[in-house]
Amino acid sequence: MKRTIISVVAGLILLAVTYFLSGLIMNSGDEIVAKAVTAEENVEVTIVKNSTNDATLNLNSIVQSENKVQLISEVTGIIDFTNIRFKKGQKFKRGQTIIKINSDEAEAFLRQSRSQFQNQIASVLADIKIDYPDNYQKWEEYFLNFDIENNIAELPKQSTNNETFFLTGRGIISSYYGVKSAEERLNKYKIIAPFDGVISTSFVENGTMARAGLILGEFINSDSFEIEVNIPSEYKPFVTNDKEVYIKLADDSSVIGKINRINNNVNRETQTVSVFVKSKSKKLSDGMYVDLILSLKSIDNSFKISRSMIKNDSIVHTVESMAVKNKIVNPEFFGDNYAIVSGLDDGDMVIQTQIPEIFEGMKVKIID
Repeated sequence: MKRTIISVVAGLILLAVTYFLSGLIMNSGDEIVAKAVTAEENVEVTIVKNSTNDATLNLNSIVQSENKVQLISEVTGIIDFTNIRFKKGQKFKRGQTIIKINSDEAEAFLRQSRSQFQNQIASVLADIKIDYPDNYQKWEEYFLNFDIENNIAELPKQSTNNETFFLTGRGIISSYYGVKSAEERLNKYKIIAPFDGVISTSFVENGTMARAGLILGEFINSDSFEIEVNIPSEYKPFVTNDKEVYIKLADDSSVIGKINRINNNVNRETQTVSVFVKSKSKKLSDGMYVDLILSLKSIDNSFKISRSMIKNDSIVHTVESMAVKNKIVNPEFFGDNYAIVSGLDDGDMVIQTQIPEIFEGMKVKIID
């Protein structure tokens, strides 16, 4: 009996101790939760003011001369420069002779060809006077005005088929085109500047033996430049010819260019489209590395924020009554590190501070 009473008393004491301890634990937990609920996070905010924002792409590329010509010899001979040396950096005006290859032999051959052709004309004049008397005067005038020192004049127009057959049979037409060919070949002994430009590369010196196919150097236009950039294909509908592009230089200055051409083909590997920007700025040089800012479209009644502020592609954390409030937005455009969104109201305070495990209702304190 005594043992039973002792067991009952011990059980009651154990139960009382357990109840007391559980009460302490629960009170402690309530205190921790209360502290968690009342804790404040310091945040920085930006005040929303909707406006028209430009969607832009930041790009980079290499400046290229719009006109770049590789100078190649088409004939054989000794190079004989003009009084302007063929050196890198040397400028030439359009129409100036850049390189001259000695053409004494070619000039002598051309004079011989013209003289032989003149003799052929003289040999058929008597037959023309007899067989085609109505056409004799024009052929006589052609012979008398012929000059072996000048380019051959166009043949008199044949009046009849018989006249054409006669001239062909005597080799007149064949010889005429032989002289024309020699004149064209003589022109190849001079390389004329096709535009105002500068020598960017030179491979030969005065006295060098040029052979057909030899690369002599490179001539570029130093007044007009083109920059090729690749943009994601989905942005192609927003790009048009003559759209202005900001070109940023290494010294932080910028010049203006315009879109000159757009390649309609999409690169199947990169899914990009080539866009060519043209500029005539004197600050640019062939081979220069530049950054570009290409404006795609303008978005009305929108706000620009950091991409990191958008959660789950459509949620932005704002502050309302000193607590976090989630707000649904419509992303209109994603740039490299920013987004343009609609759906925010003027005066909304968007949280800029990154807070781990942020949740709606969290107490916050706004700091500058």
